[in-house]
Amino acid sequence: MLFLIFLAGLLLLLFLQLLNPFIRKPIFGIITLCYPLVSLIIFLSSPERIENTYSWIPSAQLFISFKRDPISDLFFVLISVISIIVIFYSLFYMNTYKRHLYFYSSLLLFIFSMYGIVLANHLIVLYFFWELTSVASFLLIAFTNHRNASYEGALKSFIITVIGGSIMLVGFIILGTLYGTFQIDEILDAVHSDETLILVALVFILFGAFTKSAQFPFHIWLPDAMEAPTPVSALLHSATMVKAGIYLLIKLMPLYYGYHSLSTVIIAVGITTMLMGSFVAITKHDLKGVLAYSTISQLGMMMTLIGVLTLNSIYVDEHVRTIGFTALIFLIVSHACYKATLFMGTGVIDLHMKTRDLRKLSGLRHTLPITFITMTISALAMAGVPFFSGYIAKEMFITTLYELKQEHILLMTLLILAVIGSIGTFIYSFILIIRPFFGPIATQSIELKTKWITLGQIILSICTLGLFFVPNVLRDITENIALHEIHPIKVWHGFNGPLFLTLFIFTIGAVILYYRYYTKLYGLFEMYNINLLYEGSGKVLKRISRYVIKQVTQGNLSTYVIYFLIFILIFTLPFTLSLLKLKATVDFTAPVYIYIISFIMMTSAMNILFVKNRMAAVVLVGVVGYGVSIFFMHLHAPDLALTQLVIETITTVLFLACFYYLPNLKKDMTPLPFKGIKHVIALSMSLFVGLLMIKSDSMNVFPTIADYYNDSYKLTGAKNIVNSILGDFRAFDTLLEGVVIMIVGLGIYTILRKGRVDERK
Repeated sequence: MLFLIFLAGLLLLLFLQLLNPFIRKPIFGIITLCYPLVSLIIFLSSPERIENTYSWIPSAQLFISFKRDPISDLFFVLISVISIIVIFYSLFYMNTYKRHLYFYSSLLLFIFSMYGIVLANHLIVLYFFWELTSVASFLLIAFTNHRNASYEGALKSFIITVIGGSIMLVGFIILGTLYGTFQIDEILDAVHSDETLILVALVFILFGAFTKSAQFPFHIWLPDAMEAPTPVSALLHSATMVKAGIYLLIKLMPLYYGYHSLSTVIIAVGITTMLMGSFVAITKHDLKGVLAYSTISQLGMMMTLIGVLTLNSIYVDEHVRTIGFTALIFLIVSHACYKATLFMGTGVIDLHMKTRDLRKLSGLRHTLPITFITMTISALAMAGVPFFSGYIAKEMFITTLYELKQEHILLMTLLILAVIGSIGTFIYSFILIIRPFFGPIATQSIELKTKWITLGQIILSICTLGLFFVPNVLRDITENIALHEIHPIKVWHGFNGPLFLTLFIFTIGAVILYYRYYTKLYGLFEMYNINLLYEGSGKVLKRISRYVIKQVTQGNLSTYVIYFLIFILIFTLPFTLSLLKLKATVDFTAPVYIYIISFIMMTSAMNILFVKNRMAAVVLVGVVGYGVSIFFMHLHAPDLALTQLVIETITTVLFLACFYYLPNLKKDMTPLPFKGIKHVIALSMSLFVGLLMIKSDSMNVFPTIADYYNDSYKLTGAKNIVNSILGDFRAFDTLLEGVVIMIVGLGIYTILRKGRVDERK
């Protein structure tokens, strides 16, 4: 049943390409809208605990496996609902844009990839979809690729997330190797004693989660990704893709229990991200810039909760863990609702006013009343004001940390930092309301032809309000995921510590807003911009790569061969050393003529190094080739000997015909040290090949296939299997090889001959 979701996505992608010449622009969006809608119907109609697994490479423990569980259900429904609303919004927003096929195909690819992440029950399959989201994100961010900022933003997001994903893959491989399976449910149920390697694997997985979920210091890709069209920002960079890292850590959370050092790292990264995002958001004048850093801040809050939940039971009892898990789930859902609304509202403002600069916007409550109402509801929810869903999430977040404060001094510090970060959240949330919507009307707006563009904002705003008044809608989902007893979610808990902390946050935030103290932060973070480090690293790497390429690509064939041979020697060094340990017997009882022919072949090969005449060099190479054919006859392989003689004769004749018109070889002017290097490389390669040949009889690396050919008469009708192979199969290949060599040789001969005639003229 779950495979139908992915099959439908692939077929729909193909369908869009085929219909491109025949349909109008809006139809692309309507067809794309059908995918999350139909997928949601299929998903809800499938059994709650269904699992679909198909063999891929069973010997390598690779299976295409998908499975439903409570956390997958939550994220799948969230992705589907937000996708439906955002695609409907894009039907109107993207009217003025071109390349609709490109946009909706990339959007469809992204939704397809996110479904894969949340349903995958196999680590390698999950990684495949993980990187596919990076590809889709790159395509969407680079939609307006004629703008340099769009391309640079797409490239930055791709580089950072793919590097993080590659490191994460190493962690997946370690986990799969340790547990003997890559199936996620089997890994979570198993127990392994090698805690050191598991710790290493979990650290690598953290890198992937941090980069994808824009945690400090990997957050720098998210603000630049705001160059994408607003529907992309509303879907990818607020509600879905940036939560992939959050989803992954929730999914693998049982593996992190007991690793206090990892929990500390997650908490430190999360709270740092929350603080940084809160205060940098205040300094931005672009609406999408404010929303980008607010998203980073909210993701930091989620990451902090995950770190707290993975702490030892010494610091977190079951009651606090239950509150924290409920807060995390509630925050994920409510954040998706109000942040998608804010992005879509920003897009409406941009369409009407042709700017997102807060310094040019004011008084929009009169011009865009619906957008004003929906964005105000969402901003108040993000600020944690009562009567909105964000208040419950923020209150439970503060309550979780408040309950930890007496256990350890560092946890008290965590609570203080969370309160400071929440003050920043309160400030930038009200900035989103005050600066664009209040004051005199600054610029004239453009009237849109449709009012349906605000429908998605209205629906999500109603959800934001409704979750406050009926919060227990999420209770059953949270209970199934947390596997703890969940008490009903209450809005009012009486006068307690968390309530007074919330009032303190509101009071300090209101004072800072009233006296505009936040303006002193403008420009403060520009000098401490991590982007400068990213850009500087890029410039250094470019210089290094240019230098290396300049040294390597010298246009000298001899140099390229040296690099190639050095790589082979280094790559095969462990194997070469193992050859030295093998015992092999060499038979020196060959006839006298074999020794004579061997001596002639070695002498000819050595003389090639000293001859100046190309014709002589070709003759010496031919002597070596004919000697090999005599060896084949000695080893009772007349078929191989005949083939060798034919090919050697053809190549020798053609080379003689061509080289007759070429000048003699020039004297080698290579410096002596470089000659020495070349001789060392040549001797090393000859040593490796010689050892391999000598030891080959005693090496049983793979099972022999010789027994299969013992019954050659029944298999091929020939008593000699070599005859059969050469006569029935290889002969055609050899014939065509000879034809090719003759054609090439005649072509070269013609060119050289023509050149010689022209010279005489």
